[in-house]
Amino acid sequence: RVTEILKPLYSSFAMDDVAAARGTMMHKLIADFDRGASGLLTGDNISTEARHIILGWAECIDKLAFSTIEIESEVVNSACGYCGHPDRIGHIGGTLTILDAKFGAKQPVYALQLAGYVMAKLNTPYPTEQCYKAKRGTVIVAPDGSVKCHWHTKRSDFTTFLSMLNLHRWAKENKVTIGG
Repeated sequence: RVTEILKPLYSSFAMDDVAAARGTMMHKLIADFDRGASGLLTGDNISTEARHIILGWAECIDKLAFSTIEIESEVVNSACGYCGHPDRIGHIGGTLTILDAKFGAKQPVYALQLAGYVMAKLNTPYPTEQCYKAKRGTVIVAPDGSVKCHWHTKRSDFTTFLSMLNLHRWAKENKVTIGG
């Protein structure tokens, strides 16, 4: 999995169990909403924070003119032997776009995560022009519903991801722990 490959880099910022559980819950809520569960916003069935996050996410998707094709589906790179689960795959203006929602601070590793997802979606063993043309965005959603989309455009993200994949395999083969 992409996140397992990048785990040594994720350990550079702390996330406690409460934050992880909150992120999982928020991902489920926005996925349910995107799948048509509009009833989530009626009544007292969710917290004010969750309501703000759903509305912020929905507004962002609308402003981006993002056309969703897949929601939290598995992408497999059989050429490289890994998989991942991006939050959203779709198009903006006809261009392949992969978005990932986050509920904390922006982290540099997110660019590599999305590069891995693009390569898996395209099932390519190396970066291609199609990879470079794809849009990769991290959508940071705050508890008040404010949203900031960070676009990742560095071509080197793809080769850096592949380097992490190779390091991950080497460490596994040699029974070495990297990054604690």
